[in-house]
Amino acid sequence: MWRQAKVDFTHTRIYAAGLYLVGRASGCPFHLSIHAAKHNQDLDKAEASICRECVKVEDDATAERWRTPHGYYWIPKRPVANESLFNMLGERQTGVYGGTQHGVHMGDVVLDCGSNIGTFVAEALDAGASLVVACEPSPSNLECLRRNFAQQVESGRVMICPKGLWHETTTLTLTFGVSPAGVSFLGNSAGGIEVPVTTIDDLVTELRLDRVDFIKMDIEGAERNALRGGQDTIRRFRPRLAISAYHLPDDAAVLRAESLHAYDGYKLSCTHVRLLSSGVLHSRIAPLIYFFAAS
Repeated sequence: MWRQAKVDFTHTRIYAAGLYLVGRASGCPFHLSIHAAKHNQDLDKAEASICRECVKVEDDATAERWRTPHGYYWIPKRPVANESLFNMLGERQTGVYGGTQHGVHMGDVVLDCGSNIGTFVAEALDAGASLVVACEPSPSNLECLRRNFAQQVESGRVMICPKGLWHETTTLTLTFGVSPAGVSFLGNSAGGIEVPVTTIDDLVTELRLDRVDFIKMDIEGAERNALRGGQDTIRRFRPRLAISAYHLPDDAAVLRAESLHAYDGYKLSCTHVRLLSSGVLHSRIAPLIYFFAAS
């Protein structure tokens, strides 16, 4: 079995190298690109391990509460919501959002753009964040977010913003996938709901934040819009950024340009990449997260 796995990874490294050479690994360093399949497997293994340790402990009409290796979480009562939870906790376990190297530091003021039910909120608090502003537009996710962090909201360590992030303050149609993580402003509007959206700049002004140290962003392809709406905040505070960069084919180039337009002193890092398989002719490798830090 070990020899077979070794052969399989040799083949995937050759395939990944080919994707890199033909330009289908935009924004990904070669040394990470050739290991893209292993990065996928590492996350799958983490999810499987977490799944084995998770137990549903209670539920009601709208939500379920699960005991996990990283604490208790309410999740929406929707198809594959538990798999979405396992995936988000797998990302935490594998250090996708920076871990100790690129992640949240003690005392940070954090903007969590796309909080879902709060797995990254918990990660940031555990890392010592002094304040986490959790932004989430989905009503079912918001209900769980409020349940999961009621004590922290009361103590002032968490503030919940029931809005999406965009390049202007307006109202947009939010569409839903099967997973609670698959909500987007960019899909087919059929069956969606109208929700408020705001900009990072307007939110920082509204909350009277005197600094922002870290911004995490995973908002299903709307990252470029949110960055455009946060130019003043980024320019003023130069926060460290952890930006999901695989949702759209040109994310790597566009998100780099938007971030550097706000502050051209950022240094870019990439530690995890993702092999997105869509058949031999359409597969690509993409950065899972782009990290920006002031140099």
